[in-house]
Amino acid sequence: MIEPWAGDWQEVEGSENRQREEWIWLYSGNLGRAHEWEALVEVQALLEKEGVPARLVFQGGGALRDRVEERAREMKLLRCEFRGYVTAEQLAGSLLEARVLVVTRRVETQGLLWPSKLALMLELPRSILWVGDVDGAAAARLGRSSSCGVFKPGAVKEIAQWLKERGAEEKSFMFEGEGSGETGGLEGLAVVVGGKRKWKFGQVSLS
Repeated sequence: MIEPWAGDWQEVEGSENRQREEWIWLYSGNLGRAHEWEALVEVQALLEKEGVPARLVFQGGGALRDRVEERAREMKLLRCEFRGYVTAEQLAGSLLEARVLVVTRRVETQGLLWPSKLALMLELPRSILWVGDVDGAAAARLGRSSSCGVFKPGAVKEIAQWLKERGAEEKSFMFEGEGSGETGGLEGLAVVVGGKRKWKFGQVSLS
C-alpha cells in the first residue's frame, strides 16, 4: 500500500475561520456501519457543557446519518450541524474551513478497510482526530504526528481535552511525516474560501 504524501504545506495568510470565536471540527464523508459516531456526539455534548465554542459538523450522508441526527436532537446539541455531500471541486475548501478533521473506524472493522478520506486529509494543513482502533496501520501512521490525536471510542474526556487544546491554537498544523514523492493529486489545485485564504503547496500556490 502506498501511503499519501504529507507534502510541503505552508500557511501564508491567516484563515478567516480562526478569526471567529467559534471553530469547527468536521466529519466529512459516509456515515456507514463501519464508522464510529457515538463518541463524537458525546464529546460535543461535553464541550457544550463546558462552554467550549466548538461546532461539530457532519458533512455527507450514509446509512446512519438519520440515526445520528436523531441522537443529536435527543441530546439537545446546540452546535451540531449536518450538511450534504460537496462536489469534488468543493471538497478541499470545505475541509479547510475546519480546524480539526475527523476520521473514525469501528474497532471490529480493523484490517478490513482503509479510510479513503485520509488520502486528502493528510495533504492538508489541519489537525486530524482518529477515533477507532489504536493499534492498526492508520492509527500508527497518524500517531507519528504531534498534530494528530489517536483515541479509542470510549475516551470521551480525553478527546474533548485534546480538542480544547486544538481550539486554543492560533494556527493550524500540517501533518508531519515522510513523503513518498507523490503529490496525491493536489498539484495545480486552486482552493478559494471566502477569498481570504491563501496556501502554498510546494511550488503550487493555493489562493
